[in-house]
Amino acid sequence: MTIRCSLALCLRNAADGRALERGDIRARIGGEEARARYHSGGYWSFTGLELGVCIIELVGTGYKPETLKVKIPKVGFETRLVYLVPASGLPEGETLTLNGRDYFIPANGATLRVAQDSANAGESAVRVYPKGGVDLPCTFIIGEVENIEVCTVEELSGGIATLSEPLKYTHSRGGLFRRAAVGG
Repeated sequence: MTIRCSLALCLRNAADGRALERGDIRARIGGEEARARYHSGGYWSFTGLELGVCIIELVGTGYKPETLKVKIPKVGFETRLVYLVPASGLPEGETLTLNGRDYFIPANGATLRVAQDSANAGESAVRVYPKGGVDLPCTFIIGEVENIEVCTVEELSGGIATLSEPLKYTHSRGGLFRRAAVGG
């Protein structure tokens, strides 16, 4: 008998981007403990969830509770990258609201700088200069006031950052990608 994966979560600490470990967090669905399989790198997989909308509560010692509303598809599975905020709050940094979502940008967080003449709208691979370590995938904010956007870096290899979706705007050489956590 094959059991279908319904949901995959990648859980990170919002303060430092570190992948959460097996004992860091528990999940509840409908108020009851959910069974999830832990995979290295902060990944949890949930199997056999009912189709449609599912409310998942993530709770853990040392983290603020987080509630997710996810739609479980009939075919394939839903994936989410989630940053959990430490109960003690966030370190020094700034909070930015884009498209109705709050993002926390730590003052000393990892950065990437555009290392090519320009990173053009529509590109999903960008040559960068990285500074600071980061677990991937990771959310970054790039751009200034009129062309600011959120992107997820899936892979960083040989100075090339591979993005989950193409850039919406063009960013010039030296443009700064700043690591950000959703839910600041």
